[in-house]
Amino acid sequence: MLKVKLQGQPYSIPSSIDDVSIGRFIALRNIDPNNHLAILHWALNDTPFIREEGHVEQELANIFALVQPAINEIYAFMNNKEKNDVPKTIEVLGSMVKIKGGLLNELPYWAYVVTKSIVIKAVGNEQFDPTDDIPRVLAHYLYKYVTNNDYTEARAEEFIDVVNDIPMKQAIQLGNFFLRKHQGLFPSNKSSLRQMLSQTILRRA
Repeated sequence: MLKVKLQGQPYSIPSSIDDVSIGRFIALRNIDPNNHLAILHWALNDTPFIREEGHVEQELANIFALVQPAINEIYAFMNNKEKNDVPKTIEVLGSMVKIKGGLLNELPYWAYVVTKSIVIKAVGNEQFDPTDDIPRVLAHYLYKYVTNNDYTEARAEEFIDVVNDIPMKQAIQLGNFFLRKHQGLFPSNKSSLRQMLSQTILRRA
């Protein structure tokens, strides 16, 4: 993260894709890329600032220039097949969780049911794009595995707040892995789930 000052107040802004959580990524992808003021609010983590004439305009321009490389990395990642790789680890609550073979056999069946319902809903849309639902998918799959607590749907839904802080690259990769497990839901006249996921853009049309 980069440390900057705006109107004399310190802020931390992302300097690379590694500084962006899955929650902040989803917030960014739903912002009009031409709305620079909204992007600045995103860079400052929605911290309000007073719009004044004078040097603050230059400060804002500098912040926008500093955060642009991170945004460019996000676009590049979302348009690269790397986002469909299965991560070796994923960071949750400050700990690194290993993604190992047979992981799905250790996870609650209800998480599979929840993800299936998300995919079915997405298939019904004209443009298939379940990316915004990835935090929910991960919360249901990872809650018991990470916390060692008994799984309930309500507890998993609350765990979404934790998942939103996961680094976006690993979250997107693992979310896409779980979503691909439902490829059989697609009729033969549709593109494969892998192809659709590889075409998912940063911001929905």
